[in-house]
Amino acid sequence: TATSASAISVTIAPLVWGAAPSTGDSTVLEYQGAARVPDSGVDSHTVSVSGTATAVAFPSLPTYSWWEVRLRARTANGWTAWSLPGAAVRTWSVCGDGLRHSDEDCDVGAAPDSASANGCIQCSATVGYACVGGSASVKDTCGAGCGDGGKNGIEECDDDANVNGDGCDASCRLETGWACASNEAGGLTSGCATTCGDGVKAGVEECDSGSDNSDTGHGCRLDCTLDDSALCTEDDGQLSTCRVCGNGKREAGETCDDSFSSGGCLLAGACQATTPGYLCSGGDLATADKCVSGPATAPAPVMSTATTSSLTFTWTAPDARGLVMARYELAWEAVSGVTSGNTSGVATGAGTTTLLKITSLAAAPAMYRAQVRGCTTAGCGTYSPWSPGAAITAKAATESLTAMASVITQDPKLLVTGLDVTVGNITSKAPEPEPVAPTSANDASVINETAILLANLPAPVVVVVPDPTTSTTPAATTTPAETSIVEEETTSTPAPVVEVTTTPTAAVPTTPTVAVPTTTPVALPTTPTVALPTTP
Repeated sequence: TATSASAISVTIAPLVWGAAPSTGDSTVLEYQGAARVPDSGVDSHTVSVSGTATAVAFPSLPTYSWWEVRLRARTANGWTAWSLPGAAVRTWSVCGDGLRHSDEDCDVGAAPDSASANGCIQCSATVGYACVGGSASVKDTCGAGCGDGGKNGIEECDDDANVNGDGCDASCRLETGWACASNEAGGLTSGCATTCGDGVKAGVEECDSGSDNSDTGHGCRLDCTLDDSALCTEDDGQLSTCRVCGNGKREAGETCDDSFSSGGCLLAGACQATTPGYLCSGGDLATADKCVSGPATAPAPVMSTATTSSLTFTWTAPDARGLVMARYELAWEAVSGVTSGNTSGVATGAGTTTLLKITSLAAAPAMYRAQVRGCTTAGCGTYSPWSPGAAITAKAATESLTAMASVITQDPKLLVTGLDVTVGNITSKAPEPEPVAPTSANDASVINETAILLANLPAPVVVVVPDPTTSTTPAATTTPAETSIVEEETTSTPAPVVEVTTTPTAAVPTTPTVAVPTTTPVALPTTPTVALPTTP
């Protein structure tokens, strides 16, 4: 849009990638705009702004001049292609600068509302005044009497109407493209009409391309009416420049025209844009464009990893021409060393990957080559050039873990796609069952807690009860109310055997019973001589 008599501004739409080639293209670092006079083919003004800017302004342009602008963006990976030109825009005119432009009725070179602007107020002729002589380089001269029905003074005509569009305008000037049968000084101007074919669109004419008017698909017919699908624009002199979208000629203002043979050139866009996913080229005023669908051609793929029966190829993502890449197709064929079996084929991968592995290939010294193409919803592109021949790796006697790790280090994606490794002498064995807690039902060796405690008790203590009536040995005598307990001393030498004499018929007193630290009563020994244990 124009922002002043000497400047225009272009709004930047956010850059949206349908399928960014890499993460480095996700951020715009800089925008650049180039302005040119329409149809000149030469950029005369270039302005750069930051990647966060929302508009590009072009200052210091001529007053009331036409411009069209293209844009491009720079990311970490470089510049994008230039956009198509936007709609043409014109800077403003300046009322009071003494230059009458087509959007002004008059301009006498005075302040728009001053007394000296008599007859031309705000660059519009006052009713009853004639303002003539002005142009883009000369100011107007105004005088009274316009519209009184008599051509006088500075008036070019006077049809007693004071309106525009009838051959004699409201300022008593002859209108461009009109001719009047009667226009004598002092008399009434009358009989005004347009002339079709004079190169000036006027009156009821829909267009006028002068000598280019034609009934053979030019856009403007011989009677100055428009062809179907024609679009015409006029310059300051009202000469029509026309084009017909779909006539198989790329005319001025068109981006493409393939006679609607492919669907790649948009009729709805008046042949000013291609359908996403297509490329149109080769058209001129005598030749139709050829539009092809699918992504651009990718560079030849490169072999990245070879094993004893597989090859992995990588490639650079091509331009998807405004669409998201749907898939890749990698065609491969044997070059040498293969007489039968897998001699050719096509592998398919997702549109988000640029790597494919071809497996089950012939053993060394086999060699293969590959070519790739991308596909979108619009179609598939052409195949890339063939890669150089790639050799299968000779099979080694053994495959070490170090070698496997080396392959993965060179190409981490193989960690996902798998290594080509053959391993022998492996015996299949079912997994061991999970352990089951032992119970008395499934394990005869299970013992109870009491048995465990008894097994860990100290050696039994011998209890000797002497005969109270017959014993004469002082060291072994005791009273009926006493119980003598002899314990083994904890020494490092074996304890001596102690012999105790007792009478078999002696009654055992009931009160001296000694409790043993178990729930089972201790049976008294029946042998007169008892050997004490050697351990505590």
